[in-house]
Amino acid sequence: PIKIKNEVIGVLDIQSVKLNAFDESDLTTLTTLAEMIAIAMKNSFLYEETKYLAITDGLTKLYNSRYFYTALQKELERSKRYGHSFSIIIFDIDDFKKYNDKYGHIAGDQLLQELARLTIKNCRNTDIIARYGGEEFVIILPETKYNGAIKITETLRKEIKKRSFKINKDEKKCKITISLGIAIYPDSADNIKDLVKAADQALYKAKQAGKDRWRVATPANQVR
Repeated sequence: PIKIKNEVIGVLDIQSVKLNAFDESDLTTLTTLAEMIAIAMKNSFLYEETKYLAITDGLTKLYNSRYFYTALQKELERSKRYGHSFSIIIFDIDDFKKYNDKYGHIAGDQLLQELARLTIKNCRNTDIIARYGGEEFVIILPETKYNGAIKITETLRKEIKKRSFKINKDEKKCKITISLGIAIYPDSADNIKDLVKAADQALYKAKQAGKDRWRVATPANQVR
């Protein structure tokens, strides 16, 4: 058996066509080999776990902002190469501070976790979802133009608005709304910094207009 901390993670199977072909020295050699394999496997597991933690938000298990910018750069380069458009959505929870003040930070964390799961459910497998910070989330929509981005945005807004979220895992539930900002490459901006800024400004305009709605950043960072 190949073990890590007394847990069997594999079996080293050595066979021979000859009966009693292995002696004590062979057993010692194979035991040493199994230990070396176990160490190599452990290092591999640790490496993969470290990579996962480096790009994952600990609370929601979504991608973190570091990975978001890496993915955004790749999507920008890919879209430039093939002449595609893509969109990003930035959204946050309306009046989240009031929610935290009323129900506590544990309930706030639970809400973020549920919201993350609901967002995944209402996005496509190709979309990249990340927690941008605090109650703010961001979505990269590959090969998605104006109409496609609005469709996904409006679906997400409606689904979250009609959902009843549990408070502290008890029977009490509450409703929330979100506001969203959309930016489209290359219409809203043609570089990462301005694209994110445009989406953020569109989100701000949605808040100003009364919350529970979305706005789209158009050329020159105008918002409609």
